[in-house]
Amino acid sequence: AGYKIIYTPSSIVYHKGSVTMKANRSISRQDKFSFRNKYLSFWRNLPIHEFLIVLPFMMAYDFIRVVKNVFLHGRIGFAVAYLLGLFDFVFSLDKVRTPRKGSLKDFW
Repeated sequence: AGYKIIYTPSSIVYHKGSVTMKANRSISRQDKFSFRNKYLSFWRNLPIHEFLIVLPFMMAYDFIRVVKNVFLHGRIGFAVAYLLGLFDFVFSLDKVRTPRKGSLKDFW
């Protein structure tokens, strides 16, 4: 309230992703936050029964990514980042609001 939004079609915005994150080759904070935020996003935007349906697929996909990064690229830190992100997700559930009352049906 009280703010104006101005649209300027001729403006150009440049974005360089994750500039504020310092590079750490062993355990990437960006990877950790990426995993945590993905799970939190689904948690907040799906009813609990739909979240529980989607959760095993997300975890399977992430497990495959972790295995690929560890065995093909030698990034053990990627696995650690995944576990830390999952840990953060589980222990932040009490701090985030309850899931929204949306449905996957709204997106089809």
